[in-house]
Amino acid sequence: MSNYPKTIKKSLLFRQLGAVKTVRNLVSPRSYRPVANQFDAVHTNGISFQSYETLIAVRMNGYLYLTDAHDYSKTTSKYATEWTGFSTKERRAGLESGKFIFIEED
Repeated sequence: MSNYPKTIKKSLLFRQLGAVKTVRNLVSPRSYRPVANQFDAVHTNGISFQSYETLIAVRMNGYLYLTDAHDYSKTTSKYATEWTGFSTKERRAGLESGKFIFIEED
């Protein structure tokens, strides 16, 4: 159980997201080339961001959902900032305030 005011279990979130329709690599804002191991997946009801094999963030129904891996490393944090539009500091504050929803492991 987390200390964040708003949480959702990962399995419930994935049921709500629905089937994966497409997956693509993120594109570097500097070189415009695909970035290895950083993925954007379009689902029936939302989109998700994954770094390597780890879920980082989800956008669905106007909400941003984050795992605790959103600031795991410098690279993950960099692409989480690109994908979400929020800095690491803003993501942490959003989780603490309840603006963003924390994804709990089952």
